[in-house]
Amino acid sequence: MIPRNAPVFRSTQQALHVAFLMGILPVTQKSNTQMLLERLMEEAGVAKVVQRDGTLNFAGLSPMEVRGQCAMVRGAVEHHCLPYERAAIVAWFSSADDTGGKSASDVAAHRQKVYAITALHGLTQPRMTIDSVDVQRMIVWHVHARGRLRDRLTERAIAAESSVSQSTVHRNVVVVSQTCSALRRRGMDRLEEMFRRDGLVEEADACHP
Repeated sequence: MIPRNAPVFRSTQQALHVAFLMGILPVTQKSNTQMLLERLMEEAGVAKVVQRDGTLNFAGLSPMEVRGQCAMVRGAVEHHCLPYERAAIVAWFSSADDTGGKSASDVAAHRQKVYAITALHGLTQPRMTIDSVDVQRMIVWHVHARGRLRDRLTERAIAAESSVSQSTVHRNVVVVSQTCSALRRRGMDRLEEMFRRDGLVEEADACHP
């Protein structure tokens, strides 16, 4: 059993996944917060990753207090990460690949992810060996897509929609993945020190995604 005074999150990775998932839930949502998060994690394909780090501790917290904790996490990303670190974190942890149910929360989260993807495309574009801007963008989206979009936007699908070979697509996916992963790790290291100091997460991450 988790002590009631234990931190809500077990790791920085878990905090970020949950915080960005909570960001797409309408404030007026009346259903059980934990159940909704579990459903969203399954839909986004991140349930196993989040649960691997341990059980969330919502004991004694109201739904609004849980939202407050998640808002603190997202605020830390916004205000304490450098611009490209922030873009890499938002692109990776946000599951808002489309506007979903068209709620204000969905639209705002989707817009934030689009901005992040656009920033990362601008950063990685000079490192790619593909001239087509559309294919470049698809590759950046492929690296950061979740759920149904991830299933549709495969390397094979990108190659099929363009004149680029699948092997070339793959090589560029590796370049984008490595560049964005390094930025994401750097931002998470910056956040982890703060989160541990403030008692928001329980322990240091063994590794970052």
